[in-house]
Amino acid sequence: MKTVVLLYDTSCIYEIVILNYFLKVTGKEMQFVSLDGKEITATEGYRIVPEDRLDSADPKDVELLVIPGGDIEKIDTPEVWKYLKSVHDLGGRIAAICAGVDVVEHAGLLEGIESTHSGEKDVVTSDRIITSRANGYVDFAIEVAKQLELFEDEADLQETIAFWREFRRIEESSLFFVTKLQRQLAFLPVRTDIFHDLPLVCLRETLFQEFLTPAAYYRGSRPFGESGI
Repeated sequence: MKTVVLLYDTSCIYEIVILNYFLKVTGKEMQFVSLDGKEITATEGYRIVPEDRLDSADPKDVELLVIPGGDIEKIDTPEVWKYLKSVHDLGGRIAAICAGVDVVEHAGLLEGIESTHSGEKDVVTSDRIITSRANGYVDFAIEVAKQLELFEDEADLQETIAFWREFRRIEESSLFFVTKLQRQLAFLPVRTDIFHDLPLVCLRETLFQEFLTPAAYYRGSRPFGESGI
């Protein structure tokens, strides 16, 4: 089973980047697609080359379908609505944020269930559909992770909330944390000396830049929060 992320011109990547990180570091198979498989340009200016077309992913193999916000005109079509309904009918989950929720609504999947379109909540889960307002992107990522049971325990969840939502600092000394991280990453064919004098405030960003392949991610005992990567 895999996660399929539907990208299109003007996709707002910031709305799904934390969720993508959670999925990747926990070993979830991910496939980034567009309607035609061609390059897209995100709202932030990123040029992204999807792996394939949307219809290359068999709905029965989709555990989670993610739809970011943006100008949805090109994906708000009967073709996409049908695909969404197939994923949902076959037991998959759908996670949509901002204008992505409109696509789910137009597919007829929000009828009779609670969503961000039916109330004032920022993030809502109902009938295997997670909807979020744009400002809820952190809670959106956490909620999807909860629904997929990605957290090891309550401590893992609370640590994640503290780190990502509350911006709490890592309490361990920089020397201890970096030394532990180097031990964990020792098997990787990459340089670890970059961490010696690295301020902790830059550590997470450096990891994003240095380890961009799935094989390079290490799943620690606390994968999302302060004790993991």
